[in-house]
Amino acid sequence: MSNYPFETFPLTKKIGIVNPISNLDARYGPWPTFNDALTSFDPSIREIGLTVAVTGVGGVREYWYKNGVGDSDLVLKLDDTIVDSETAVLVSGAGSTIVNGTYIESGESFGKKSYLKSETNGSISWNGSSWAISMPSVGIYQSFEDVEFPWQVNTWTVVSGELPVPTLTPITPTDNFTNTTFSELTSLKANNELVPGKYYRISDFQLMWWNQSVNDATVKMGLSAEPLIVLALSGDKISHEAKSEVYPQDTIYYDVDAISSYSWGTANTDTAIPNFKGWIYRRIDHKLNIDIPWDWRHITVNCCRPDMSSISLYSSSSTYNLYDVVKNASDKLYYSIQDSNTGNSLTTTDRWLPVSDFTEG
Repeated sequence: MSNYPFETFPLTKKIGIVNPISNLDARYGPWPTFNDALTSFDPSIREIGLTVAVTGVGGVREYWYKNGVGDSDLVLKLDDTIVDSETAVLVSGAGSTIVNGTYIESGESFGKKSYLKSETNGSISWNGSSWAISMPSVGIYQSFEDVEFPWQVNTWTVVSGELPVPTLTPITPTDNFTNTTFSELTSLKANNELVPGKYYRISDFQLMWWNQSVNDATVKMGLSAEPLIVLALSGDKISHEAKSEVYPQDTIYYDVDAISSYSWGTANTDTAIPNFKGWIYRRIDHKLNIDIPWDWRHITVNCCRPDMSSISLYSSSSTYNLYDVVKNASDKLYYSIQDSNTGNSLTTTDRWLPVSDFTEG
């Protein structure tokens, strides 16, 4: 009789190890820092999909080895809605004034978000042990505080810059945007009146494009408006990265200065479209991992109608050979599936088959 309330048995005969390395086990943590998550177990037992948890200022957050098993492949898991609510950082008050300005989220470095100031190629990034605010190849300010985001740093030190050290403020689209129409936004831009670091909601954006059919070279429009949220980098400059209220999981690359659908097809790419409201030249769905260099959510494509005038009307007295095509009185196309096909109705399926399920004419 066993001392346990169940039968005992030899493990070697009853259990087979199906997957000796699971993606969720003791390696998950949570670990006190990102560096601990990288170094606390042998790299040889990492695998793509492995998830670990790190305790940070904002609570426990999950990271995973998304595309590989190197240190740089451990990245923050995205949620099901938007990449992060804070998509930019405003740097102000620095003695080295070149670093002041708006930095846009530009990717990840060692599991933490990186930010880029495009006009000077300045950056804010984590190198695995410290945060740095840098110009190209030159560190200006630094902090060794292992926090989730750079604006959570309490103390910056001078590397090659000047006092005072900067203040960093996260910019959140949802609580910091001004509602505008496209014409109002472009008027502010033309007059150098945009507020750097402020988001603007284009309430009336609706995609327009030149149709690419040789029989219909007209301007087409999306079925409905899609408000876009864009960020002002300066009084007269707008970031090309936008967000959508309708599809919050998307990252959109938007050209507010475009006058036409220049990256769609080959016809009329330089011909201005009246009342045009900018062009989406790339769209990424982070949930479905779709990345296409035009607005695939809205652009529609004509199904071409064949020229039926050259197709003969079916005649029961004519002889047809293999693959000969005819049309019936309703302009539906059929093709012969044998030679010497004479006097057989188009509904005789061992003699004729329809070209498609549709009426082509």
